[in-house]
Amino acid sequence: MLQVASAGNSGDEGPNSVGFPAAYPNVIAVAATDRNKKRASFSSYGPEVDVTAPGVGILSTIPGGGYSDRFSGTSFSGPAVAGLGALLRNLGLNHKQAAKAIIDGANPQAVGATGFTNKHGHGMADVEASVQRAQQILRAQR
Repeated sequence: MLQVASAGNSGDEGPNSVGFPAAYPNVIAVAATDRNKKRASFSSYGPEVDVTAPGVGILSTIPGGGYSDRFSGTSFSGPAVAGLGALLRNLGLNHKQAAKAIIDGANPQAVGATGFTNKHGHGMADVEASVQRAQQILRAQR
C-alpha cells in the first residue's frame, strides 16, 4: 500500500519534529510550502521529509456551504501528494514504483534547492514529471 502522510505543523527541525506516521521510513512525508514555494513557517521538517506541496491559503469547503481559502497546514499538503499517488497507482504502478515516481519526479529547483534538503526533501511534488517517470517504469516492464 502506498502511504503518504503530512509532516506536521510544529515548525521545528530535528530528529523528532516530523510526526508519525510521516516519520516512518516507508511513508512519503510531505512538508508544506507557501505561495512563494518556500517552506511554510509552521511546517515540520527534517531528514524524514520526502517532498513538499502547497499548504498555505488552500481553498476548501466550509460548514454551511461555500468555500474559503483561509486554511493552511500540512494536512492540506499530504492529500495533494496522496492524490498523485492514486493517479500513479491507477496507471499501473505498484506502491513501491509509485513512491519512487513521486520522489524521482519531485522538483528541487521549484523550491530553490539543487537536491535533497531537510526543509524540502527531494523538492516540490510534480505531477507531470512523476507521470513521465511512471511511463518510463511501465515501458521498462514490457
